[in-house]
Amino acid sequence: KGAILSTKKLNKILSCCEEMAVTVQPGITYAELGSYLHQRGYALPNYASLPHLSVGGAIATATHGSGAKLGNLATSVRSVEMVAANGDLVRLTRGEPLFKHAVVTLGAGGVIVEVSLDVEAAFDVQQCIYTDISFKTLKPHLSQILEETYSVSLFTQFRYGNLLNSVWLKHKLPKGADPIVCPFIAGRPPQTTSVHPIPTMSADACSPPGAGPSYMQLPHFLPTHTPSHGAELQTELFLKREHMEQALKRLFLFEKKTNHLEEILLISEVRFIAADDMTLSPQRILGDAVGLHFTWKPELDKLLLLLPQILDLLSEFKPVPHWAKVFQPRAFDFEERYGEVLVQFKTQFLDRYDPQRKFTTDFVRTCLFPTEPVSETSSNVAQEEKGSLETHAEL
Repeated sequence: KGAILSTKKLNKILSCCEEMAVTVQPGITYAELGSYLHQRGYALPNYASLPHLSVGGAIATATHGSGAKLGNLATSVRSVEMVAANGDLVRLTRGEPLFKHAVVTLGAGGVIVEVSLDVEAAFDVQQCIYTDISFKTLKPHLSQILEETYSVSLFTQFRYGNLLNSVWLKHKLPKGADPIVCPFIAGRPPQTTSVHPIPTMSADACSPPGAGPSYMQLPHFLPTHTPSHGAELQTELFLKREHMEQALKRLFLFEKKTNHLEEILLISEVRFIAADDMTLSPQRILGDAVGLHFTWKPELDKLLLLLPQILDLLSEFKPVPHWAKVFQPRAFDFEERYGEVLVQFKTQFLDRYDPQRKFTTDFVRTCLFPTEPVSETSSNVAQEEKGSLETHAEL
């Protein structure tokens, strides 16, 4: 049913870097773009944890890195050019009324063919990694860490009380500055060799401790290696940052009582994302957010039984899912959560550029417009009702 349009081969860099912007096609990966910019003395403000993601897929799904003051990757977009449903080439630029609808689109509205991104002067990042710290021990230091550290990630398998398997702190270095000496954190010394987020795996694929170019050190994995575990599923739930501690306590207690996570969980990462104003961005409705990211073994049937239990556990905090990771759409009331801006996305953006919903997939319709009638001329990608299985590099 329907068709998939891939922009993977639209992967050229079109211009750099007048007025501190780089213009690219959507299929280019952040690894390729980061290397190109670094060679010319520039850098993107932020990267996701995986360097292999495409720019188009990442911005369309509000994919992000981790940093209390860093927005998701869509916030670096200065302008987009897309082919609308009638074939018109449309450019929307930051500051224009419709721009807030045009970046995080889940592929709806049109096909993005060109993206301009903010750049800044190239900078290095010093990575300090710590292992086996309890969350209780880290907690008194966390506010200061988030304030002073460019990027922060906490990894856990929710075992052994409240143990964090590793804590990754990435410090932005001033131009020309020498590397810092990583301090002890909560009584723990910094690691001197590479660490994999999943304790049992080789760390050869991981960005090492120490200083290096931002495009190499902000992602957790090196662009020359298979990212993360390789064969896996992922889920991510966003909460208001103020709910992080209680949410983690519930997950640790849940695992202590049931051991249900251990059966399929490879690793979980706690990430931090700043607020933004993009219409379909989870950080628009939550403000400053924390992401509870789960990397699962590729056992979908077991995961679909576990996800309702996790949602029930966290329901008080009204979590919002990452658009491009595994979740069950009918478990969320997106119309209620996104409210009036969702109506604006439909009436101001979709009705103007794709009134027949040619680019609205069944997945998008199920999430955002469950009561809207299906157009006979729409070209939809069928999605299984049991969840979204797109990855954030492929949408």
